[in-house]
Amino acid sequence: MSGRDRQPTHDVDEEWTQDPTPPVILSFTGMPGLNVPTPTTLLGFLQLFITRELLAYLAAETNAYAHYMRKEMCRGDKGAWVPVTVQEMAMFLGLIIIMGIFPAPERRMYWQTGKIFSMPGFARIMSRNRFDAINRYFHTANRKAIPRDNNDRLFLVKPVINYLKARFRATYTPERNVSLDEGLMPYKGRLSIKTYNPQKPSKYGIKLYMLCEAKSGYVVDFLTYGGSTSTLKDIVFTLMGPLLDKGYHVFMDNYYNSIELAEELYSHGVLCSGTLRLVRKGAPNFLKSLTRQWVPRNSMHFHRRGNVFVICWQDIRLVTMITTACNAETEEFVHRRRVRRATGTSLETVTMNRPLIIGTYCQYMGGVDLFDQLMKYYSMARKGMKWTRKFTFYLLQMAILNAYAMFAKYHPQSKKIKLLDFMYECAEALINFNAEDWPLSDISFAHLPDLPVADRLDVLPVPVPAAAASAGEDSEPDDPHSMDSAVDIPEAAVESLVPPPSPLPSPLPSPPLPRTSSVPPSLADVGPSDSGPSTAGPSTAGPSAAGPLCCWSLCCWY
Repeated sequence: MSGRDRQPTHDVDEEWTQDPTPPVILSFTGMPGLNVPTPTTLLGFLQLFITRELLAYLAAETNAYAHYMRKEMCRGDKGAWVPVTVQEMAMFLGLIIIMGIFPAPERRMYWQTGKIFSMPGFARIMSRNRFDAINRYFHTANRKAIPRDNNDRLFLVKPVINYLKARFRATYTPERNVSLDEGLMPYKGRLSIKTYNPQKPSKYGIKLYMLCEAKSGYVVDFLTYGGSTSTLKDIVFTLMGPLLDKGYHVFMDNYYNSIELAEELYSHGVLCSGTLRLVRKGAPNFLKSLTRQWVPRNSMHFHRRGNVFVICWQDIRLVTMITTACNAETEEFVHRRRVRRATGTSLETVTMNRPLIIGTYCQYMGGVDLFDQLMKYYSMARKGMKWTRKFTFYLLQMAILNAYAMFAKYHPQSKKIKLLDFMYECAEALINFNAEDWPLSDISFAHLPDLPVADRLDVLPVPVPAAAASAGEDSEPDDPHSMDSAVDIPEAAVESLVPPPSPLPSPLPSPPLPRTSSVPPSLADVGPSDSGPSTAGPSTAGPSAAGPLCCWSLCCWY
């Protein structure tokens, strides 16, 4: 094809104009406010999100997990386990709140006596051993309900997540201006869904995409990152789902914003404003060229396509904004900056004309930042190896902060109570739990039923040698640990993990093979025998499908 026959390439700037006409503003049809009767007491605001059904569910799952670990997995303390009651679970959570108000380097220090920092109130409420036992077995989901083909990394915390998301949306409808940003629960342990964000004070942790009311920081909805491959567009539309076609105005930063997203949100009845990366697809080429040349300070350039405005304003750096809510109008802005002179550094006041959308963005973008700020004051999340427990405490504190936002907005005496006093009153209400003050509601928590043993993730198949699987054949297995066939652990074997007591001391079992080995040990390698510890090496017999199962098979190979 010759050069004459080539078609001219499509220039992106042909779609953009410099028309300063304001865009068509969508009318707001939402009905912000509480969707339930307004409580009259502080406890009533707390019970909007933390209900008696939630406490009962946490107590039931904790008891189920304690029985699972002690009876079936043979992993637990030697003392007797007393089931947790709803009152004890409320007291336990109340003490967790107090620990966030008065942080100590080690948990045992709260129960020490005879010290300057002694806190005798903890021992009067609950003994240290009882608190440690509840903390050890604290759980939020049924381990026996995890299927072997499970791909949901948040399975163990999903019931609490779904409950709180439903409560947040059903209780309150936000005002028009909302902000969308990511939050982070600090966590440095080994976890597959842990992320790194250098722009956060805590750089490692579990990431959440959060939609908050811009003014109060109320969490309207959130999504927890679980290693999914969802696009940014899917995340934004999932969070904004119930608010579409109502004229809401969402503020986002340049991580989310794009020309395509702004146009699609506008078509679904949502205004959009925020910063923009000019490298995103569809941005005007003329504005892209501003990043590669000198631009006078306090100068502004804009382009428009339909109702989408892209505005560039030169301050110390080039600031790029995208909006569907206003045009490129400017406002006077008084700026104080440091000026270096021969006599020293001084402050001077400078009056500048900046785009109106920049001031609006600075005013309404801080909803998620306000939530993060309040979360760090009296954090309930304690360091620990179990990430599910720490994340559950993070979610419960999120519910408490939402209750505080509603209390500050609708209670007449809210100006006299700070966040510290509110959290202390919540802790006192939980510690002094009274069933009469916590009425039952229509909320139901469904305990996930146990799956069959053959379908459960926590039970691995027992390897059977090839000789046992092919009974009646003349061939002998080359490998005593052959994995040609396997059977699942029977229910009777799981129930009989603990050996019967013996009047004579039994010899210690041989140590199991390391976890990195690809071949599990047989019963003869790890279990005690009648004639003492085995010294003849691995057995070639192997376990039968219905024989007793040693606890090493579950504890070391899960």
